[in-house]
Amino acid sequence: MSFLRADDGPGILDDAVLDEFNIPFGSWIEEAVNWITLNMGGVLDAIAWPFEFLLENLVDRFLIAIPWLHQYLLASLHFDPLFSYPT
Repeated sequence: MSFLRADDGPGILDDAVLDEFNIPFGSWIEEAVNWITLNMGGVLDAIAWPFEFLLENLVDRFLIAIPWLHQYLLASLHFDPLFSYPT
């Protein structure tokens, strides 16, 4: 089995072979994120706009304004028919 082992380095069956290679995934991901941020900012803003709108208007202006008891009653009236067993 001497053909599986090189004289100047680790053999092919040795785990030290994997230490010889270094793939820079971290820098590739960082460059991809930087490129997407610079070149697709408008698209990302268009995707984020509906969620920001819903969070601002539904949560901040509506759900925080009504008391928790009313929220509980509203949710129970809405979700009770969905999760109840048919008779």
